Amino acid sequence: MDNKVSLNIKISMFIIIPIITIILVFGIINIIYTYNITKKVSLFTISQISKNESLKMKNLIDSELNYINNLKYSVEQLYNYNIRKREIYEDFMYNFSKKMSTNSFAISILFMPKAIDDDDLYKDDPIYKRINGRLGIYISKDSNNNILMTNLKRADLQADYFNVPVKTGKPYITSLYSYPIQGKYVAMYTYSIPIMSSNNQIIGVASLDVALDSMNFIQTNLTTTLFDDKGTIIFCNTDKDCTGENFANLHQPHSSENILQKVQSNESVIFEAYNKKNSYKYFYSIEPIKMFGDIYWGIEIAMPARIILKNNYKMMIMIGVIISIIIILIVIIVPATINKYVVSAVNELNDNLTKITVGDISWSVSENYLKLNDEIGDMSRGINNIAKYLNDLFNTVKRKINKVSSKSNDMSEIVDQINDYNQNKSIEKTENKDYKIVNQAAEASKSLLEESNELKKIIEYFKLRE
Repeated sequence: MDNKVSLNIKISMFIIIPIITIILVFGIINIIYTYNITKKVSLFTISQISKNESLKMKNLIDSELNYINNLKYSVEQLYNYNIRKREIYEDFMYNFSKKMSTNSFAISILFMPKAIDDDDLYKDDPIYKRINGRLGIYISKDSNNNILMTNLKRADLQADYFNVPVKTGKPYITSLYSYPIQGKYVAMYTYSIPIMSSNNQIIGVASLDVALDSMNFIQTNLTTTLFDDKGTIIFCNTDKDCTGENFANLHQPHSSENILQKVQSNESVIFEAYNKKNSYKYFYSIEPIKMFGDIYWGIEIAMPARIILKNNYKMMIMIGVIISIIIILIVIIVPATINKYVVSAVNELNDNLTKITVGDISWSVSENYLKLNDEIGDMSRGINNIAKYLNDLFNTVKRKINKVSSKSNDMSEIVDQINDYNQNKSIEKTENKDYKIVNQAAEASKSLLEESNELKKIIEYFKLRE
């Protein structure tokens, strides 16, 4: 059975396999490099989006804080001018509420006991009786911007939005909570700021309620989450149900990043993590939002990794198509080239060598191969020289053989003459004739010896198998 493997296949595999390996390695490196570049670009993009959204939120917060600060300063001016009539404060609050921004839901002021008039005089007043006659005004607006004054409750006296600013003397912002307004519970958070007298005593608290609906100004297709300084989620544009949940618990991968601590330190955070709730990897960018003092909220922009992978898949497909085309071309071109320039020449030279083994040296190598300036050309010229040399050698041997044959015939004739001479007694024997025969024999023998020696030299020139 002939197990011979084609030279074309051997050389082709020797060339193609390393080339394909290099191409595949280059393709993989290129895909990895492209993915990393895409990842960096994507992280930079979401970080910029996060910064942009944080600026929007900061502008919203600053607008609301300016509004509540104006309320605080105006009330302080009324108080410091020794105005103590509650009707003036009620009218002032009603008029001031008309300037409330669309993002705000309600404003309120709540004074300390006996700060405005005698509280005992208002304990039976329908507006103030539930807060022990103290001056407390709460004004809200509905979706049509209709103004409504609502009575404060006894529970408001114990609420954080009032007690914390009183105790600390600093602004305060509550966590997200629900409050019954105009017959329904509304999710909101409250800014509170202490109202100070001219002698720097706290006389009350001014507050501004901002409804959760005001967060709808965030316009992005990416997941956007807003959380307060305690980690409570205030808003998420893709998951309304997570509102009120703890940010670290909802985003478990974030807990190891100490997100809340970094946000409170006014640090930006950007990282990649697996989201168990969505069962997918995300890229996260979190920006701190300064509220006031050392209070910071945070806004997170999350991008699914599949967005990057989708672009990477396109790149992989494109690279795969290019690599496939290159490999197909290599598989077609390399064997064809080898067959044309190498295998065909080797086959012809092999045929010529085969002719030598059967005694045919009447051929010569093609001029096309003899003109090549490479190893194939050298081999072609070498084999052609062998054929020419063998032709010259055999022609020389042939001539020598003819001469030896001719001399042998001459010697045979001389021998016959000697035999005839010896047998024919009647032939006249003379010394001249004897000398002539001997001389001819000597010359013929000498010539035959010379030709034989030349043939011997020719044969001894080659190294022959024993």
